[in-house]
Amino acid sequence: MKFKQTTANKCRYGENAEKVFGKYEILWENSSADYQGDAAILFSDGRTSGFYEWSYGSCAGCDHWEAVSASDDEIEADMKKDAIWFDNNQDFYVWLDSFFRPDKLGARKDQPNDVIDAIKETTDALSL
Repeated sequence: MKFKQTTANKCRYGENAEKVFGKYEILWENSSADYQGDAAILFSDGRTSGFYEWSYGSCAGCDHWEAVSASDDEIEADMKKDAIWFDNNQDFYVWLDSFFRPDKLGARKDQPNDVIDAIKETTDALSL
């Protein structure tokens, strides 16, 4: 799916994230669009893949970028810098397995293997 179709796009700083990650296919997301929340995306264009997540608040007391009066350019630079980037599918898949597989120490346990396999299949198809 394209970034504009995601829940992350509706989150605070979604417009900034769309400028940074909008050219990529979104393979997976876990986002909540509310007055405060977080967003997480896996993205790929078949050559470059990655992961990015951010949280946001409704005021300077609970939102770092608002607290420091960050400009759009600064927010987008932070997003580029803080994303986890992979320039080949093999490294992306190793990371993906460690991030999601429930049998790995410290891995997130919120995604079944068929979701991971679908992410890999989509990434492979984008590589063609």
